[in-house]
Parts: sequence; C-alpha cells; structure tokens
Amino acid sequence: MLTTIFTFGDICHLLFKIASDTESSLEKQGAYFWKK
Repeated sequence: MLTTIFTFGDICHLLFKIASDTESSLEKQGAYFWKK
C-alpha cells in the first residue's frame, strides 16, 4: 500500500516536472518567435 502511494507521488512529481519543463520551453520558443 505504501509503495503504491509512493509511486503515485513519484508519478505526480514527474508529471509536474515535465509540465514545468514544457512550459518553460514553450516560453523560450514564444520569445524566440516574438523576436522574429
């Protein structure tokens, strides 16, 4: 049971990290396009 909760927390943390990385990369791309 504890391992299930732990892995669920890991998945949430991983998804949050991916989302923040994607958001920052999208911001960089947006700034790049705006400069052009």
